Amino acid sequence: MKGFLSIVLHMHLPYVRKAGEWPFGETWFFEAMAETYVPLLMGVDELVKAGINPKITVNITPVLLEQLTDDYLNHKFEEYLENKLSLIEKDLEKYHDKNLRNAIKYMHDFYQKVKNAYVERYKRDIIGRFKQLQEDGYIEVITSAATHAYLPLLSEEKAIKAQLDTGVKTYRKFFDRKPRGIWLPEMAYRPTGVWVLPPDGWKAYRRGLEYFLAQYGYEYFFIEYHMLEGGKHVATYPFPSDLKYPISEERKYIGETLRPYFLSTDYGDVAVFARNKAVSVQVWSADWGYPGDYWYREFHRVAPESGMKYWRITDKSLPMSEKMPYEPHKATERVLAHAEHFVGLVKGLLANFSKKTGETGIVVGAYDAELFGHWWFEGIDWLVAVYKKLPNTGISPITPSEYLDKHVEVKYYVKLPEGSWGLGGGHWTWWNDVNKWTWRDVHKAERKMKRISKLYGKSDLLDRVIRQAMRELHLLESSDWQFLMTTGTAGDYPIKRFKEHAARFNFLSDLVLKIANGESLENKEIDELRKIEELDNVFSDLNPRVYNEH
Repeated sequence: MKGFLSIVLHMHLPYVRKAGEWPFGETWFFEAMAETYVPLLMGVDELVKAGINPKITVNITPVLLEQLTDDYLNHKFEEYLENKLSLIEKDLEKYHDKNLRNAIKYMHDFYQKVKNAYVERYKRDIIGRFKQLQEDGYIEVITSAATHAYLPLLSEEKAIKAQLDTGVKTYRKFFDRKPRGIWLPEMAYRPTGVWVLPPDGWKAYRRGLEYFLAQYGYEYFFIEYHMLEGGKHVATYPFPSDLKYPISEERKYIGETLRPYFLSTDYGDVAVFARNKAVSVQVWSADWGYPGDYWYREFHRVAPESGMKYWRITDKSLPMSEKMPYEPHKATERVLAHAEHFVGLVKGLLANFSKKTGETGIVVGAYDAELFGHWWFEGIDWLVAVYKKLPNTGISPITPSEYLDKHVEVKYYVKLPEGSWGLGGGHWTWWNDVNKWTWRDVHKAERKMKRISKLYGKSDLLDRVIRQAMRELHLLESSDWQFLMTTGTAGDYPIKRFKEHAARFNFLSDLVLKIANGESLENKEIDELRKIEELDNVFSDLNPRVYNEH
């Protein structure tokens, strides 16, 4: 036995339902569905049919869960697929180059297969299929904070608990069980001690995040490699090249990334798995990782009317107009070669760990799911190829839960530093000069939520408004807004969205106080309440009392 491989895919999108379409908004959801989520299920089903149990761990954030099961979005997704097929057919009429037409036909076949799988095999219910795969033991589904809030920068411990509480409740609603693991948003962690908080560096004593995780029954979470093995953090996400950010500090060595460690709390131990640096960089980096191969599909060149991608990377130095047509068979050859290389890389990591420690290790490859298929078009095929090459290598696929249940012989306890997988390995991506103004509004809303939640249970109308205010606070706390402001890749969309949720929260909190004072609501206020409820109808199971529980 050489050891274990645990692939963890993080599925997440911010709430985009009825919040813009193209280029920012619902289109993000439809692209991820068509190129990542449905193809991922198709890939897992292919492995199952081949007699291979991949034991992939899939994190589906609660806010994405709600959108994946939304009738409005699912109906529009089917329309999206039909429209894409129609646009590709028009491209076939427009372009006459033989090689380009072959690429266009390939993309038409791809989208037709996705549509057939979505409609016929999965009956427009991909969460139902994820649930069945988990029940059959082929995957493990874990969860995250409700709206992917950046937990170390929230002002109130109760706000952290509320994000976790809603996350657990949402998971139970769809999977009929409690989650065992959690993907901390942005892999952001802070230990017990004095937390320095935005926007201006005020300080407050806080318990480490593991205490909250243990309180909600979570057994494990993930961190970025530099928080355990030390050294400097290397950014693997494709941030804009001209983005100026603090240089990563040199971290001290604490432990190995090929074994889990444990953090002790009053509620029990919580295990932590570190993302492995070598397999992360190899898969994520477009500069020196697999996705940058010249035979793979070019993400940035698109056909003018259809928005489809029919070209290959060709050469990174070439302008987009000189990219060559995509050749699927050549890309497949590279997929197989890269899968072979990856398996060899994992074997080497496990062998070196065993030689150094005498232990059987676990390599954790944790990635954004949308990298596979959407950003790196061949990524799903590569995953399938990796799993097909694992038999007879001595490498066994495994979920973190199974590893904890069967293979922990010695518990290694550790104290972790704070950090994340953001630029520089700290909190800068979510707290810098571009976005720090948002935190004043977030923290003010958290304090206000704590006050108005004390009125929960007084009347049906009060409860209705307080629950909607809690939804708006969750959506306001989404880490996506600060992230997109930092990268600048979505224009003013994140600013607009942030301000909308702040305004809705403030309107609702004012309504709460008005109702509590015995005043009647005006018709226009009731109409606005209904409008907000229809737009932001996420999370049916909320507990506003969490803001005042001890």
